[in-house]
Amino acid sequence: MRISKFRIKNYKSYYEEQSFLLNSGFNLIAGQNNVGKTALLEALKLDISGKPHKSVLSRPQETTPPNRYTVGGIKFIVSGDELKTLVLQLPENKLTLLMPKESHLQQSPEIVLNHIFERPEITLSYSFQAEENQGFEWIFHPLPSHGLYERTGSDYFVYDISADRKSFTLSGRTASPPTDELGKLAAYVLRGRIYRFLPERYG
Repeated sequence: MRISKFRIKNYKSYYEEQSFLLNSGFNLIAGQNNVGKTALLEALKLDISGKPHKSVLSRPQETTPPNRYTVGGIKFIVSGDELKTLVLQLPENKLTLLMPKESHLQQSPEIVLNHIFERPEITLSYSFQAEENQGFEWIFHPLPSHGLYERTGSDYFVYDISADRKSFTLSGRTASPPTDELGKLAAYVLRGRIYRFLPERYG
């Protein structure tokens, strides 16, 4: 798993939206003091509370009320094997998967799922927001987060996970409130795998 792109807006020193492309391997964050290096490292941990930019100099007018929301987005790149391993550990032993449009559904539902897991790389795209002094929350839009096909309404395939947690079996279809269970699972698990050193200053 790696982060390929990160964007942040209205967080501490970041008033306008800033986007950062991250390559595989090491990425060096450098710059003068007070340009936002520490804020970027904090935001990359994805457990931030809303700390909107407060300077009146950045507002269109001094009387304009500050925006209370910190917002941003992130793109994870994972292998199909890694994503499959995550899904097979779902505690409910079930997976709901947004159904593709009929024009994209030229194969069986089992093959649709396997097609996702057989890919060498999958890009998962998410947005997030945090109200001032409140916790971070994901925004799953657009759906599905993997972007490999267009969905059809809010209908889902339902798969059962085998007792040995090695395979999936289609158990039916359902219509439920729009969500992205495959993406939601990956988002929360991958978020927990991000580690960064706390920034330190040396004299």
